[in-house]
Amino acid sequence: MEKIALLALGGSTCSQDIELCGNYSFSCAADSGLDGLLSVGIIPNLVVGDMDSVNPQSLSKIKNLGIEIISYPEQKNATDGELAIEELSKRGFGEISIVGLTGGKTGRPDHVLFNYWLFWLENKLGVKLRGFCEGFEIFSTSGYCHIKCNKGMIVSILPFFGTTNMKLSGLKYPFEGKIEPGPARWVSNLALGDFIIESEGKVLVFVQRIPNFFQTLERASTI
Repeated sequence: MEKIALLALGGSTCSQDIELCGNYSFSCAADSGLDGLLSVGIIPNLVVGDMDSVNPQSLSKIKNLGIEIISYPEQKNATDGELAIEELSKRGFGEISIVGLTGGKTGRPDHVLFNYWLFWLENKLGVKLRGFCEGFEIFSTSGYCHIKCNKGMIVSILPFFGTTNMKLSGLKYPFEGKIEPGPARWVSNLALGDFIIESEGKVLVFVQRIPNFFQTLERASTI
């Protein structure tokens, strides 16, 4: 069984997304991902990054607790998220569940895009990455993949890794043929229940797991 770690990036972190992650034995924050974990009551086992965006009070709290911190200079050739994934891979974690992919206090669109590029690290490091963001599960797949899903959930497929041949079944809009980067033809499909993706190359899949996510957040904030 793969060792599973939770990784929080600097985007918005909520308890609903962390619950979707399931079980994990180790938690790590990349820079201001620490603020997100602390906001939902999680003390990480490790903090990685240049610490240029984390709340100083959060960092002080972690230091006082004796939590391990790996610091990097601000001028470097990798993002804090990439460095955190590499560190978790070195420690033997074969699967990493990622939260905080979008949003956050900086709201930088470049960081959002580059966070999705982290999925390119899977082959390089031999790890499996899963993202959980605003009620969606995000993962890459190739070959034959049977995906458990509730009826009516949104499914989007992104040819993020290049042109490939793909067959979709079990969705409202089935498809068989070549997909390539560019047109948004494969966004907002709907699951009829469990569905199947057969792809010669790797694709990035977005599966809705929590319907009406933002209404759920609003209700939770008033409790």
